[in-house]
Amino acid sequence: MANPMKGEVDIEACGERLRLILSFNAIAELEDEAGRTLAEVMTSLKAGSVRTMRLILWAAMRDHRPATTLRQAG
Repeated sequence: MANPMKGEVDIEACGERLRLILSFNAIAELEDEAGRTLAEVMTSLKAGSVRTMRLILWAAMRDHRPATTLRQAG
């Protein structure tokens, strides 16, 4: 069960329950992968970038599923 005090959220996707959290490590990995700061990533998200949405989902999955690839996150 997700711990909302830690910012965790459970979602159901493709018949699986996924636990998402944007921890500091997840945000750092997101920035590394994007080559941009979190603020720049969020600007891209506001502009409607699907690649950015996939990247954020990937990063949020990494704490509980570290082997997840970007393709799997999509």
